[in-house]
Parts: sequence; structure tokens; C-alpha cells
Amino acid sequence: MSTIHPYTVKCAVCGRESNQTRITSYSTFGYPDLDFRPPSMFRETMNYWIQECPHCSYVNTSIDVPCDLSKEAIWDLYREVVFGFDWKFPFRYRSILIGRMGMFELFEDYDAADAKGLTTPHWQYETALRFAKLGFMMVKLNNQYGAAKQFLRTAWVFDDGQNKPAATYWRKEAIKQLKPKVDQSLTQVSEKTICVYADMLRRVGDFQSVFKLLEQVRLPLFDINYYAEHYGQLTLDELENLLNSQKELSEQGYRLINYQKKLAERKDRSAHTIDKAKMNEFEVNNQALLQLVDEWEPKLLALPDEVVTYRPNNESWTIKEIVGHLIDSASNNTHRIIHLQYQPSPLIFPNYASQGNNDRWVAIQDYQTENWSDLVQLWKYINRHIVHVIRRINLEKLDNEWISATDEKVSLRAMIVDYLRHVELHLSEINELINIKL
Repeated sequence: MSTIHPYTVKCAVCGRESNQTRITSYSTFGYPDLDFRPPSMFRETMNYWIQECPHCSYVNTSIDVPCDLSKEAIWDLYREVVFGFDWKFPFRYRSILIGRMGMFELFEDYDAADAKGLTTPHWQYETALRFAKLGFMMVKLNNQYGAAKQFLRTAWVFDDGQNKPAATYWRKEAIKQLKPKVDQSLTQVSEKTICVYADMLRRVGDFQSVFKLLEQVRLPLFDINYYAEHYGQLTLDELENLLNSQKELSEQGYRLINYQKKLAERKDRSAHTIDKAKMNEFEVNNQALLQLVDEWEPKLLALPDEVVTYRPNNESWTIKEIVGHLIDSASNNTHRIIHLQYQPSPLIFPNYASQGNNDRWVAIQDYQTENWSDLVQLWKYINRHIVHVIRRINLEKLDNEWISATDEKVSLRAMIVDYLRHVELHLSEINELINIKL
């Protein structure tokens, strides 16, 4: 619960007093968004984050805090922001900030705004106006970080009002302020700012810039084998220059940026909370797996028997057997996930997927004669279950390892990440068989 207290403040610009409010305490429930917008209930107090003088319209986090701009410069700036604002109008007739690009309109009263089909509550437009005015004031003061912060908050207001074009515009204004800093020297930009910048890029649909940003960051304890594999053609000096040009992030920060990349790959522009990246880095894969199951279930059930039992040669599986193998994979991976969370690491787990064992599993269970509908439903629900299990993993166990049949150590994290690729591989094989027979 948030506590708001009224008090009297003397404006640092015009010197007149007014009644204002301040937040003295607040509670939060849930997790912040990926752009660090606070969770409920604190996010509902945005109307109180910026104060405005009712006499001269000066805005600041507290209007008794002076500004390095003159009173005349501030007023000229505000007039520019709201296009000929008449400062003599009382509060209820103030200009309403709709946004730029055809969304910046002046209305004589709120009824006129409603007539235009604007459903955002009136106080939200007033709140957006205050954030935007403070943002432009920061621009005049050459405070790009402060300006970006206020423009992003303006976008948050329009997010709440379901005004996507306006929210997109103000995120682009925030990006415009940060881009020179990022382009000039990313290593000098704070980790939090980089994470917020990545989210804004994704939310406006600039997915390529998100991918580019990920290439410019790295973990502090990087895997030298990874660099040797991907940049083995570089000399030591070239590799050193590459590492020096990349921004070193904490594991959490890198995970947030990498999560943005996964969302960008799906062209996802919606808001997401930070816990999806911080607490379970596999959620994007989980969603992709569930989507595959939903797409393929009706497609598989519609296949006739002559297609699902077709064997192109003696060495190949039929569609029925491939689905059976996918069930085996889900079952065995579920066992691995469970065992790796309580057994000593590294764990020697019975091999089923190589040295001919996967064929033995398929043959012994005789998937070729199994009821096709039952098989598809089993594949569907066992994958829904493995998603359930992955979502409840103990994150402290993700580096636990099992020893594969080739004596290779595989971490729980790597195994989970690879599971989706394995499913996609075999679904592509099924698709090829369908194309042969239909």
C-alpha cells in the first residue's frame, strides 16, 4: 500500500507556494519490467512522481529544486512543447499531450478529447505532459540520460493508456538520447542503461539493433574455448582488442540482454517482467516448445495411416517411430532434470540416445503398432509436463553435469537449451516424410 502526504511547496522558479503531494511509503508486488518499470503497487503512483507548479507550470521531481535554466528559457521551452500553450487557462483547460506524429493535439476541454475517441484517463495525459516537459528540460541541460529516463516514463503512461503509437514515439525519443552514448563508447555506459536500451529497441521493433548490441557485450568470466572456436582466426592482439571493445556485464545483466535477443528473434514487442530472464532463462524456449506442440498436434492427427507408417528405407524411422522417439527423449530428459537436482555431480546416467540404444527403445516399445491418436496425445502431454518441470528448476543446480555416452560432461543448463533444438530437428524430418507421401 502506498502512502501519499500533502504539503506546501515554494516554487523555485516563480517563488509562489502551492499544495503538492509526496510519496512517503509504498509497497511492491511482483517483478519490474525488463525496462525496470517498477511493479504494482508502486507503478500506480506515477501521477505523483513529478510535481508541477499551478502558477508557472514549472515541473521537477520537487518544484522547490532550482533549475540551471532561466525562468524565461523554461517558459519558452514549455511553449515549444505544447504549441502555443495559454498560461492563463485554468488547470482543467490545459493542453493535453497526445503525442507527436499526428498525436499532438490541443483541445479546448476534455469533452473534445473524448469526442476524438481517446480512452486514456485524463490524469494520464497530464502525467505524460509533466514527464515530457521535464525530459525536454533535460535535453536543454545536455543531460541525455535524464532526458531518456523521462521520455521512457512518458511511454509508460501511454502503455497504460493502450496508446501504442504514442508509447512507441516516446521510446524512440528516449533511444535518440541514448544512442550517441552507446555508439560512442558502450564500455562507458552503465549495465542498467544497456539493459533498458535493449528493451526499448525491442519494444519499437528495432530487432537488428538488439542483435548487434548482444555482440558488443560479454560475461566477465568468459569461456576462452568459446572465443578460440569463434574467433580462432584472430591474433592474440586482435582478440585482446575485441575483448576490450566489449562491455563486460554481470551474469544477470548478460542474461537480461540474451533474453532480449530471444524475444527479438520471435519479433516480440510486448512487455515482459524481469523474472522471466532472471529466474528462468528458459522461458522463451518453453513458449516456443508449447507453440510447436499446439501447431503440430492437429497436423499430426490429420495424417492418414499410410503416411505415418511409411518407411522410406530399412534404416529410417517412420513418422510414428519418430514421434515415439520424441516421447522417449522427453521422458529421459525429465529423468535427467530431476536426478541432476539432487544427485552428486557429475552424474553417470544410463545411455539411451546413442550406440543404437535409441533404436532399441523404439523397437522394444513397438511404436509402429501403437494407436496413433494415443501416441500424439502422449507426445503432447509429456512435453507440456517437461515445460512444467523446467519452470520449477532449482537455479542453483543448473551447472550440475552428467556424463554422456561419449564421456562428455553436459550441464543441466546446456541439456535444457538443447532439448528444443532436438525437437525441432525431428519435426523437420517428419515434415520431409509428409512431403514425400502427400
